[in-house]
Amino acid sequence: MEQKTFVEVLVPAGKAEIKPLKAAIRPNTLDGKRVALHWNEKPGGEFLLAEIKERLSAKYNGIEFVYWPQGTVWRAEIEGFLKEQTADVVIVSVGD
Repeated sequence: MEQKTFVEVLVPAGKAEIKPLKAAIRPNTLDGKRVALHWNEKPGGEFLLAEIKERLSAKYNGIEFVYWPQGTVWRAEIEGFLKEQTADVVIVSVGD
């Protein structure tokens, strides 16, 4: 009698729980606001942030800029940084 071999195939896709998110509140103006700039170190992203900073500085009164640490930033690092450096707005730049 021939023995049959069965192979169990598993699908690695799990069930995703999708939670809707609310968009962050946008300020009406950047006058007097503190803006955090973050570059993930991809080539060219630093030039984009420099241009954004220059143009926003020319357009808004009393705008202040702080720089987040360069490189990929994970949630825990972001939360820690925001405890040290508060910001009203965050601009993230990626290059390539």
